[in-house]
Amino acid sequence: MPLTALTEEEQALLDRWLPFHQALARGERRPTTPAQEHFVAVFQGRARAETPHEWAYLQVASGGWGGATRRAGTGRAGGASRPAPLSAPDG
Repeated sequence: MPLTALTEEEQALLDRWLPFHQALARGERRPTTPAQEHFVAVFQGRARAETPHEWAYLQVASGGWGGATRRAGTGRAGGASRPAPLSAPDG
């Protein structure tokens, strides 16, 4: 399956939140909300990416589109559509 570029939303999230995402994923910042706890669980392999923040950072962390099951143009395994945008992470 071909890799695709970031969506505008994903790029905007990374432009604004990349240092925050990195600190959470590396354990340099403790999660303070359920959404942040889920974000950390994704990068510890205990949960699947579900939010635009998780998918955007997953692409950066994996050095690509986040895995072979992600289909070009859909952002989700099996061709499902991207979820609606969520509010920015607390913190």
